[in-house]
Amino acid sequence: MEEIRNQAHATSPLSNLFNLPVLVQAFNQLQELQLELSVLLLNTSNDSWTYIWGTPQFSSSMEFKLMTGHAQVHVVFKWLWKTSCQCKYKVFFWLVLKDSLSTKNILQKEMNALLDDYNCVL
Repeated sequence: MEEIRNQAHATSPLSNLFNLPVLVQAFNQLQELQLELSVLLLNTSNDSWTYIWGTPQFSSSMEFKLMTGHAQVHVVFKWLWKTSCQCKYKVFFWLVLKDSLSTKNILQKEMNALLDDYNCVL
């Protein structure tokens, strides 16, 4: 592969790499490309890959942080998840705090559910 790359880089003019007829616009673009490539120097050293966080080792936690970002979390949510109550209660109160509990009012508003009475304490 490296040999082919070196041969292609050494070919001048680049139009010698093509056997098919080329449109005038494509030929002009090819000549512009050749001018741009003529100032580049080939680096013979091996490439080294690093992740966006700067190390060559993959880390799922770093990737997760990168994908999710860093959002400020209210203290109440932190406190809720650290409590020693059962998980089902944590989830319930988390939904209450996020105003995402499927109350009758929300069911009517967002899902157009037909119920007898939409009055609910929550």
